[in-house]
Amino acid sequence: KIMECQMCMMTSNDGRHWSRFKNSEGNSRIFISPGEVRDPCLIKIDELWHLYYTGHELINKEILPGVFVRTSSDLINWTKYTLVHRDRSPRFGKNYWDTECPHVVERSGYYYLFRTENYPTAKTHVFRSKNPYDFGIGSAEDKYIGMINTAAPEIIVDQDGQEYITSNHDLDGGTRMCRLKWVEDRQG
Repeated sequence: KIMECQMCMMTSNDGRHWSRFKNSEGNSRIFISPGEVRDPCLIKIDELWHLYYTGHELINKEILPGVFVRTSSDLINWTKYTLVHRDRSPRFGKNYWDTECPHVVERSGYYYLFRTENYPTAKTHVFRSKNPYDFGIGSAEDKYIGMINTAAPEIIVDQDGQEYITSNHDLDGGTRMCRLKWVEDRQG
């Protein structure tokens, strides 16, 4: 049996001093989900916040990993979860912990899901979709665009529009960052 886990929240007015959010019941959680809940990525799409995260479900006594999303207009009240990505082919990892650290960005009408398979080997798969709720479920082959050598990536845009991508593949060495350059897909 997989136990239920919770996503919690902290708040800050200045980004330096933080305090635990407390809901009406005095808890810091914003939602409870079946199975593991971790690695949140928050992105605003239209007028809704989308919180993508890694989780596990127990279905027919089998642990099934996936990337899930919930939406909110106020960052406090969240919808029920929706599975947005699950592919169990060995190409994308053989174990349930090979679905980690989702990071979603929008670019030119497409949504890109970066999903880490392995930290030490810096192996992250990238999926592309016009629909932010479907990065491949069952089979993600038609959404797959490639693999990059990074772990737990996040994309950062500076004030001049230059994009950077982070990597945490060296757990003892800290977070690494390099410039990111998008290359046009000439095959459609």
